[in-house]
Amino acid sequence: MLRDLVVEWMQRYPLAPLENEIILVQSNGIAQWLKLALAADAKLASEQPDVQQGEGQRDERADERGRADKAHGGCGIAAALEISLPARFQWQVYRALLGRQAVPETSPFDKARLLWRLMRLLPQVMAQREYAPLLGFLADDGDRRKRFQLAE
Repeated sequence: MLRDLVVEWMQRYPLAPLENEIILVQSNGIAQWLKLALAADAKLASEQPDVQQGEGQRDERADERGRADKAHGGCGIAAALEISLPARFQWQVYRALLGRQAVPETSPFDKARLLWRLMRLLPQVMAQREYAPLLGFLADDGDRRKRFQLAE
């Protein structure tokens, strides 16, 4: 359904050449799925062999299946797409409106930055009672791999 809506929107309101389609999604998994779904070729989806009944009579169900598959196909290509999470898109808008000098390139809440902040803060909060269950998990973490995974 999402793919069908996006395909219909892109066909109804095409962009000028060299412009990117901007699509906001709620997760990286949906972004990957949408790229693959949009790249699915609608023509290949609808090219099913016709089932013949008797001499020259086509099976109506085969026609219906072909129409249904074509309706669920993609664009056949997924290029000039900028699929982004809302926070990243919002940060890019801030930079565009307020100026690149006023707003840093990456948000302080960017996933990579937060990971290292959490790595630094985890040892400090481990003394608190609420984090006691994590002490067992992090007990044998000489190379800090578990702490990294937890921060991730």
